[in-house]
Amino acid sequence: SGVSVGSGGILAGTGTAPAVSVASGGTVAPGVAGSGTLTASSVTFASGSNFLVNVSSNSAPTLAVSGAAQLGGTLSVASVDGTYSLGQKLTVLTAAGGISGSFTAAPIASKGAQFASTISTDPNDVFLTINLSKLSPLLPSGVSRNQTNAVAGIDAGLAHGSVPTAAFNGLA
Repeated sequence: SGVSVGSGGILAGTGTAPAVSVASGGTVAPGVAGSGTLTASSVTFASGSNFLVNVSSNSAPTLAVSGAAQLGGTLSVASVDGTYSLGQKLTVLTAAGGISGSFTAAPIASKGAQFASTISTDPNDVFLTINLSKLSPLLPSGVSRNQTNAVAGIDAGLAHGSVPTAAFNGLA
């Protein structure tokens, strides 16, 4: 037997589940408050499903699969404490039986600076890296032209990968 996560359903938290199947519109969100592990014997994410990673400034939860993981759908990121550890490669899914397929990175919602997530994989792991993509939304109205130009220069550097985003850790 297994766990089926249907449209609108969420499998969240820590502990152990048998085989998990996530349908379009369903969500798996391992961990609690940005840490912890949800374990499953296998997992299949359908197109249109969601893998939600609730990170904290210090950690990220993990989905640990003892068998195979079939990826599909979207990997979404949210911060439980309002910050992101920028530039750190976080392991968010491990599968002893290997990984096939891929996730699409969802935009990261923010009321200030803009962030971008990058998903990478190796044969048994899914990694998430969050970087600053635009600082200018943090500028209040009425700032000087010099301030605007300085931040625009930083934004241009970020767009071309020439500014180390780790220098901006703690922004949200």
